[in-house]
Formats: sequence, C-alpha cells, structure tokens
Amino acid sequence: SVADQQLFIDRTASGKTNFQAGFPGRHVAPLPIRDGQLNLQILLDVSSVEVFANGGRTVMTDLFFPNGDFTKIEISSQGPATLKESRIYPLESIWN
Repeated sequence: SVADQQLFIDRTASGKTNFQAGFPGRHVAPLPIRDGQLNLQILLDVSSVEVFANGGRTVMTDLFFPNGDFTKIEISSQGPATLKESRIYPLESIWN
C-alpha cells in the first residue's frame, strides 16, 4: 500500500494453494514513494506475475496456480488514486 510504502502480492486466494502450507501468503517488499507517484510494470504469464515498481527500485516475482484460465485483469486501490496511463501488450508463446 502507498500509505505503508509497501508493495505486496497476496496468494491466499490465488487458486490451488493447498499443496504446501507456506504457499498461500502475502509477500511484502519496501516501496519508497517519491512525489506521490507510483509507476508499475506488471508481467503476467500462465502461472507467474512479475511486478517492477518505480523503474525497478522494487521488484517482486511470484508463482500462482489458478483454478481456471485468466479472463480479466483488475486493478484496485485502497485509497485515492488516479490511473494516468495503462497499456497492455500480449506476450507471445515461446512454443510456436
């Protein structure tokens, strides 16, 4: 969260999590915010997410195993925020 200056990935409701006791959890990294601005680059694949915050000053990678295919992406904020720009680039398969 911006107020706590933390970036987190929460896997507690990410799909299949019961195969190992420590898998479902909330992973946290420090996220210094400068001038009230936050820049995120998020890469999603079949079972992974990589988040690069503020030009790579904070980076997180996590695995997850969803119960079904991805059909949507949702971005939310726990406080006031303005989305200034967003872009989606589809990833090409390496198996073609």
